[in-house]
Amino acid sequence: ARSGDDPVAAVDSGCSLPGERRYGVTYQQRMYLCASAESRAAFAANPQRYTSRVQRAEQPTDVGTGDTVLR
Repeated sequence: ARSGDDPVAAVDSGCSLPGERRYGVTYQQRMYLCASAESRAAFAANPQRYTSRVQRAEQPTDVGTGDTVLR
């Protein structure tokens, strides 16, 4: 998920939905924006499921290895 996108929609549906501040959730000192109250509830019930993909995308990659990185 890109910054500001709903992580639940990204993981569960593979789509990109803009999150809204009113449905924001703070987890491990970061704000995650969800698109609906239902999405926020799903995130709150299992935040690790939805944050692991974001954390992997933020990991540095080795430049010059020839590996393709999809984000």
